[in-house]
Amino acid sequence: MDRFKSEHLEIRAAQPADAQTMIAVKHASVFKIGAENYPPEQLVQWAGHLDQTHIDVIKTRVKQMEMLFQVATLQQVVMGFGALHLDTGEVEGPYVRPEHGREGIGSGLMLALEQQAALHSVRRLFVEAPQNVVEFYTRHNGFESIRPSTKQLVNGGSLATTRVEKDVVK
Repeated sequence: MDRFKSEHLEIRAAQPADAQTMIAVKHASVFKIGAENYPPEQLVQWAGHLDQTHIDVIKTRVKQMEMLFQVATLQQVVMGFGALHLDTGEVEGPYVRPEHGREGIGSGLMLALEQQAALHSVRRLFVEAPQNVVEFYTRHNGFESIRPSTKQLVNGGSLATTRVEKDVVK
């Protein structure tokens, strides 16, 4: 299923034109949800930079489909996004505009990513979940907490996380 719609929210495959907004949403989300648990230098490494190089990297990833990106839109404005690595089952995100947190957008994105995982024969999902959002995955999205972990960040450094996993239901 390529699209998921609720009364107001639409979830669709990301397009290269969404890259700049996706990066801005991730940046805002990371700095909002991570501020209490992580030092500023880790937040910068986690969020990435708001620059053309980062935008181009995301555009390329979306085009090449090395990861499956889904975006949630409200009246055609990107409210959040998440990504699925089809080869490993790793989920990145979802990241949601902080002012729209706790409105079901993240859970809607997780549902869409799970549906895509089932369509692509991915049997198990996992997330290296930052400490402050483990409950989002375990309590609200059916994941099981497996063990403390460390996520190596693309921008350098690492982040203390908890690995959570979930079987994909067809």
